[in-house]
Amino acid sequence: MNDAEKYLRSIANELPSNLREACLDVLTDERFLICPGAQSHHHCYKGGLAVHTSEVAQFARQMTDTQELKELLTIAAIFHDRNKIFEYEIQPNGKIKNLPYRHLVGHVVGSWQYFNQRATAHNIDENLTFHIGHCLLTHHGRREWGSPVEPQTKEALILHSADMLSMQKGKAEIDKSK
Repeated sequence: MNDAEKYLRSIANELPSNLREACLDVLTDERFLICPGAQSHHHCYKGGLAVHTSEVAQFARQMTDTQELKELLTIAAIFHDRNKIFEYEIQPNGKIKNLPYRHLVGHVVGSWQYFNQRATAHNIDENLTFHIGHCLLTHHGRREWGSPVEPQTKEALILHSADMLSMQKGKAEIDKSK
């Protein structure tokens, strides 16, 4: 288990049992653990999605001081890009290939849908589900960047900001390695 996986499991373990179990549905999925974070511009390597998710969770948790928001943002961070597992495939030659899901559905809406299924299965409070859902649907920040809606709450803006910070960090690491 790498550092990103350890961190994500440790913060998930701090959550109440039903929320922890929902997060573990993501964190124990081998597809999530090996998926790249993107095709070319950030975290574009095997396991990059888990690293990106770990960074988003860490940044988001640092941006708030209440336990309630830390819990909400932990869950939102873990689920925000989950359905990228259907968007990318690492080819035998190491290149990352876009899959049809990326253009036909997309991870923003797909991750929101998956979260809602897991929230129902794990009896997550309807109000919490609603607020996490808003974060998931807005994490790209703008409609022209792929968000169906734009952030309307503090927690949604925090998740978007944390996602952008991680993306920029991942991009800088790629640029530095060239």
